[in-house]
Amino acid sequence: MRLRPAVQVGALIALWWLAARLAGWLGFAQLGGVLGLFALWLLLINGWLPLAWVQHGAHWLIRHMLLFFVPAVLVVLDHRELLGWVGVKLFTVIVLGTVCVMACTALTIEWCLRLARHRAARKRLQRHMHKAL
Repeated sequence: MRLRPAVQVGALIALWWLAARLAGWLGFAQLGGVLGLFALWLLLINGWLPLAWVQHGAHWLIRHMLLFFVPAVLVVLDHRELLGWVGVKLFTVIVLGTVCVMACTALTIEWCLRLARHRAARKRLQRHMHKAL
């Protein structure tokens, strides 16, 4: 059963809203989106929520993501100081922070892949040794 993209987007927004309320109730600071994403991941990975029920809505949100950044552009226009030296420093911090996060993510993924390959090779070697005996 495939739901309409508008219903899927509504369900994703409802999940985010519920997670934000739960995070506020539990006293977590600004973790509603992260908590909602984790809940969605758990629902999908365990098969409790079929991917088809949220896939088209998620694709719609990604396709229209630029619309969500328009308010940020309007803020820059309201605060002209961001177009000067303060803006250059802020932009530098944002770019360097993004590069650091991307590099750490890439290194972590590479490390996990190497660890998985090493474990698989060790298992193959152990099986081969058992067969040889």
